[in-house]
Amino acid sequence: MSEHFAADWLALREPADHRARPDTLINPLNAAIATSDVIRVLDLGAGTGSNYRYLAPKLIRPQRWTLYDHDPALLAHTASEHDVTPLTGDLQVLIGPYGQSLLAKTDLITASALLDLVSAAWLDALIEQIVARRIPALFALSYNGHIESIPATAADQALVQAVNAHQRSEKGFGPALGPDAGSYCAERFRHHGYHVYVAESPWLLGPDEAELQQLLITGWIQAASAVQPGNATAFAQWQQDHLHQISHKRLRVGHQDLLALPA
Repeated sequence: MSEHFAADWLALREPADHRARPDTLINPLNAAIATSDVIRVLDLGAGTGSNYRYLAPKLIRPQRWTLYDHDPALLAHTASEHDVTPLTGDLQVLIGPYGQSLLAKTDLITASALLDLVSAAWLDALIEQIVARRIPALFALSYNGHIESIPATAADQALVQAVNAHQRSEKGFGPALGPDAGSYCAERFRHHGYHVYVAESPWLLGPDEAELQQLLITGWIQAASAVQPGNATAFAQWQQDHLHQISHKRLRVGHQDLLALPA
């Protein structure tokens, strides 16, 4: 895939990710796995293992995790975990026979901050494999298209529209679902008869997370300017204004968590 995330960025966002995750999905997930002896968890796009660190302590059954990512350097951060197997591979191959073999040995499939990068066709194929084996799925932190600058400015809406347009562009899987990922995924699982639970998981970033805000905003400005080069100057001004006032600025970035359980 074309999206590469550095370990320092993943470390910087991990506290915001964990703080945003809703506890409301944990009880139904634990009820679904309550009779299992050991849960075999497959974590897609696992990076340095943030999803594992958040979720593993919350599951009531013993677990064995397979962390799947294209970048072995990121997976190396989990080498000391005794119940984790790092597995390097391309997410594209998961919708073929190799993915079928992995899912045959999986009791729970999960991912964090992944669905908004993939295409509808890729997700359809993955969900077909999941429901064929009646595997529970927990997909966390899918961007939902909502960005709020607090206090708001007149330029916010134009920036968000451009960012969302970029989110729907090619990310290595075909046109990305972007802000539609959560709702699309929920609809497809419901179509297959799964029980679907959706909870909001927004980032709430204050002045104490200025570095994360700065990196996030820099990425937004680059994305928005690539989509609307004629507005690049205005977007750069928005960035300058926000960063100049960052000591009393906050950002709310919308995400959704989705739990899908076989009926």
